[in-house]
Amino acid sequence: GALMEATIPTYDAPVRVRSMGERVVLSAKWSSRGDFIMLNTRPYAHSSHHQQGNSTASGSRAGGTSSFEDMLLRPAPDLSTSMELLLLDSRTLDTVGLFDGHFAFTTKESPFLIFTDEWADSDFLASGGEDHRVYVWHRRHKRLIRRLRGHTEPVNAVSWNGAGLLASASDDHSIIVWAAGGDDGHRDRC
Repeated sequence: GALMEATIPTYDAPVRVRSMGERVVLSAKWSSRGDFIMLNTRPYAHSSHHQQGNSTASGSRAGGTSSFEDMLLRPAPDLSTSMELLLLDSRTLDTVGLFDGHFAFTTKESPFLIFTDEWADSDFLASGGEDHRVYVWHRRHKRLIRRLRGHTEPVNAVSWNGAGLLASASDDHSIIVWAAGGDDGHRDRC
């Protein structure tokens, strides 16, 4: 045991921390080029939870700050039903895009994730969510350009093929292939 522990290298690395404010970060995904980070987030239902955390009520330290132990015992705040994807510049951690429109119906104990595709080499970002929809945004213009309907259960995966086709997979046991530029975007259901 001791010999094994001695051979594990340890590194000191600079760390940058950026608060995402009044939201839970459910996942993070690097772009394929490494220049962006996509965060899957869900805002808190009430923004007053930080004010409650800074109160000087019993269990809090004088001066309005809570101890680490106090924070661990405090119940997690409720989550909003809206979900948002945040696009961060990986060098500065500044938010350069916000993509919303998804809604979640799960609780804070088991929040649903938005499933995104590899997206940095394209102007388009696609995602699927708990609301049974596939969303397509224009990444640079930060606009929702399509909300695709066809699934009857949560969409758990989306993937571009690089030639204008988007596949989505769902808990309804189906895969839909969507074509860019069609009347409704719908191509074929498998």
